Amino acid sequence: MHPMKAVVAVTAAVVLACAAAWGAALDEELRSAAERGDAEAQGKLGVMLLTGAGVPQDRAEGLKWIRMAAEQGSAPAQELLGGMYAEGKGVARDDTQALKWLRMAVAQNDGNAMVRLAFLHLEGRSVDKDAVEATRLFRQAAEQGHRVGQFNLGVSYAEGDGGVAKDEVQALQWYRKSADQGYADAQFAVGLRYATGRGGVPANMTEAAAWYRKAADQGQAQAQYALALLYGTGKGVNEDAAEAMRLLRQSAQAGFVPAQKALKQLGQ
Repeated sequence: MHPMKAVVAVTAAVVLACAAAWGAALDEELRSAAERGDAEAQGKLGVMLLTGAGVPQDRAEGLKWIRMAAEQGSAPAQELLGGMYAEGKGVARDDTQALKWLRMAVAQNDGNAMVRLAFLHLEGRSVDKDAVEATRLFRQAAEQGHRVGQFNLGVSYAEGDGGVAKDEVQALQWYRKSADQGYADAQFAVGLRYATGRGGVPANMTEAAAWYRKAADQGQAQAQYALALLYGTGKGVNEDAAEAMRLLRQSAQAGFVPAQKALKQLGQ
């Protein structure tokens, strides 16, 4: 099953990332351009107002500008607006509106929108459940270099889902592309393939530990747990009970049930 946390990001995180990329200073030139109808300026202004990045936060005003940008055909604004409707962040959840705006952005080859729309198809939200269409969208995003699309295409191959035959070699190839771009879930998946000798690679616990570490350092709870087990047994790393316990606690605090059970069994 495709993990839901593999959606591009929660809308708030997307907004903050956009704000960081566009800069935190609002000046009169930007507002003037937005008022003249410049869609890019409208989108930037909207994001800054939504997040309070360099300006007093005003979500209603920010949404107004983002909608104006989207209506003018800005794909990033359409994707953001669609994501807000899909998640009910800043607006009432409305899957029909989410589909409308995401499809507009997909038509302009927006990779984030492709991934969001794929998950709506997986869940059957305002559309029939369609794993084949979801995988098609993941592939479209993946082939553009979108790391979340790459990861989820890997999941489709690993599970033999969405109209593709199960193929661990293809799964690892797509996981690796995503992992090389720093996507923590993919890094864990690559590590798991090395730990179990799947995907056309021989079992290699040292390599597995290295990939688990990359994901664990980003807070990926499964990787933290897996790495804790390696430190506890000295497989692929030097045995280190203190580090094993530290990672186990991190994983448990993140809500990973096996880690919580392990701590309970240890009397922690």
